[in-house]
Amino acid sequence: MKVIVEITQELPMSSSCCERGFSSMKRMKSDWRSCLSNEMLSFLLHISVHGPPAQQFNAEKAVTKWWSSGCKTRRPQFQD
Repeated sequence: MKVIVEITQELPMSSSCCERGFSSMKRMKSDWRSCLSNEMLSFLLHISVHGPPAQQFNAEKAVTKWWSSGCKTRRPQFQD
């Protein structure tokens, strides 16, 4: 009997966590972004679920890193 009680205490009371995950995935992988790889989708969902709210995120560091990395062909009209 003790085992049954312990098992039932471990079961979730609702499926709301799963539903939020599916809703996030539906927003991420829309018709416009249907070619996302599974890895990128996983990264985006992780940020969406566990990351800071968009209002608190400081994008300056990420933009600076993106701007200075990779090929310069992203900005062909830009003069260094």
